[in-house]
Amino acid sequence: LGCWACVPACPSGVAYGGLLTHYRAAVGDGRQRSWLDTATRKLLAETLPYPGRFRAALAAGRLGKAVQRFVPAALRGMLDLSPAAVPPAEPLPDMVPAQGQRRARVALLAGCVQSVLMPDINWATLRVLSANGVETVVPPTQGCCGAILMHLGEEEQARRLARQNIAVFPQDVDALLTNAAGCGSGMHDYRLLFAGEDDL
Repeated sequence: LGCWACVPACPSGVAYGGLLTHYRAAVGDGRQRSWLDTATRKLLAETLPYPGRFRAALAAGRLGKAVQRFVPAALRGMLDLSPAAVPPAEPLPDMVPAQGQRRARVALLAGCVQSVLMPDINWATLRVLSANGVETVVPPTQGCCGAILMHLGEEEQARRLARQNIAVFPQDVDALLTNAAGCGSGMHDYRLLFAGEDDL
């Protein structure tokens, strides 16, 4: 049900993708789930959006591979996906100045999962922006954009995380950037997530 292949071909112009987030939330509460499915979803919601927890979970996953055959199949898949090694944590600076004359000022959403698995992408982004005359602000108190929770149908939790970021990102920038596709998609859905709210 998450496929969007029909959207560009739809003769009626139905934006099916925009309905998915609300649909997941609407059916999520009433759906009967097994204890394992419930536990897996809870584990994802309480781990992936938080880089420190996610890093700890990956370390535990490496230990879990030793007893993988005793783990339920749903969780075994997560163990299979855990990398053999995780790059060391390198906190990003609060601000990276532009080289030469400043042409723009932007803010960077670092991405919770990506910042753990592939932190070099953020560092490369900061270098490229700086070399092109762009000053980049990286709010140190930013968090998850909420996309992971939207995918899980947890709209209220997603709104809470999104509001936290909206509060800490500066308003005096030319653009808000992210290089994590999931975050970009999640932020595009804010207009749907906060539909009918005028205080944002």
